[in-house]
Amino acid sequence: MFFSRAAAARCRKTHGWKIVLGLAACLPWLVQCTPNRAYRDQDTRPWRQTPQAPFVSGQQMPQYEPYASAANPAHPFDLSYIEFDEKGDFWDRRQLAWTAQEIRRAAQTNNVVLVVYVHGWQNDASDLRGHDVAKFHCLLERLAEAQGKSRRFFGVYLSWRGKSVPGGDGWYPNGSVADAAAKALFFLPHELSFFGRKNAATRVAGMPMTEAIFETVRASRTGARESGRLTRSILIGHSFGALVVEKALAQALAAQVITSDGAHENNFVAPADFIVLLNSAGESIYAKEMQDLLRRRHTPVGGGGGGNSITARQPLIVSVTSTADFATGKFFPLGTGLSNAGGGFRKYEWDTRYGASSHNVDQREYFTTTPGHNDHLVSHRAVPETTPAPPTLSDDDGCSPNMLSAVNANLTEPLVGPDSAVRFVTMPGGGPATYWTLKPIHGVIQTPYWIVEVPREIMRDHSDIFNENSLALLARLFRLSNPAQAPGITISAQPRTMRLVAPGVMTP
Repeated sequence: MFFSRAAAARCRKTHGWKIVLGLAACLPWLVQCTPNRAYRDQDTRPWRQTPQAPFVSGQQMPQYEPYASAANPAHPFDLSYIEFDEKGDFWDRRQLAWTAQEIRRAAQTNNVVLVVYVHGWQNDASDLRGHDVAKFHCLLERLAEAQGKSRRFFGVYLSWRGKSVPGGDGWYPNGSVADAAAKALFFLPHELSFFGRKNAATRVAGMPMTEAIFETVRASRTGARESGRLTRSILIGHSFGALVVEKALAQALAAQVITSDGAHENNFVAPADFIVLLNSAGESIYAKEMQDLLRRRHTPVGGGGGGNSITARQPLIVSVTSTADFATGKFFPLGTGLSNAGGGFRKYEWDTRYGASSHNVDQREYFTTTPGHNDHLVSHRAVPETTPAPPTLSDDDGCSPNMLSAVNANLTEPLVGPDSAVRFVTMPGGGPATYWTLKPIHGVIQTPYWIVEVPREIMRDHSDIFNENSLALLARLFRLSNPAQAPGITISAQPRTMRLVAPGVMTP
């Protein structure tokens, strides 16, 4: 079934008491009520004398938001957009070329921290209220304010059609009758779109997405190398965006690891220097397989390593999930349990040398749970040292200055507990500090892929990933790949590296 633009306009322009009738008219086309379209195909590179025309139809917004532009001097970061269609192909391949060019130019004149973000369910590249575009702006703004004098932050927003049913958010004034009616009418199809968008995310995690991730990181490293400057790359995926990241990287990462030249001490170059997955909505089998691969890491003498080493104490991947995430904790097992009612599952009967995840475990569990809700995989739990206070900011509060103090503290202070345990601090609303410890659950950590469980005081639900408490945790995670003595986000002339041992030889 198809939904015309004219019908979409009628849905959106209906006001007051007519909203219910207007939205009811959309019900036969619910799956298509949010159009499959690009939003950011306007060429806005400031050095272009004659910008190239968009390839896609419809009104387009800027593809590139430059650092401290004349039009917006309060914009302390760069931001570029690359968009993918319903089937996972580029809307316009030039967006990738433009983005690589923009990153390389920035890296030739500044020390760049590249932050690549893949959004999840109920999001896209539009500027609707409550969407991740504004939240990602906030993350970049706070990082730039905390460390912008020595580092230039460059964000890349990898966007796909994560929202297929409107649900009311951002279409009408917040709290209005029209907004309440839209949310009520679309509530059920809005929630049920979870499963359709999961299938879309699986399609999006294909070659174009893999190419975009690897190419943006390569542009940053190449630009820095050519100019003799320093760089660091961080990759973030949320919800189905975390699924996209894992699937897009998995086979490429395995091929890169295995085909590396084993004659060198550090032969594997990470596709990004640090990867963070937030409220992952992917089957935990992907995390298990990645953990098993990375468990083959070589352990340096003393168990440590420099700031560019990938070790179990300085991980490559950290997945964070809230216990209050209903979508991945309850809704996901319900849907995947039905779809996996049959199937040839087996029981893992490996021994504990390969970790608890493969010992006497039903394989079905890895296809019906997400990583953060699979007790066999969770490696750390965030434990407060005093009674924690919940975040005070919501999705509609914007980028409050109250977020900055905790972000800055987690980037610059040592925050190391007993036995080198990772600590972080939250200051909700700019109030009193609460200190937390990421406590290992299964004893010695065997892999540079951590899966961390946090309570609702850090993330209140599935989408609440950029409140002031979660931003504080993110800032601390960004420092995890650093040497203990180095404040902030490490920037280096060399990417992070790791060496693997032979298959079947797992390090302790």
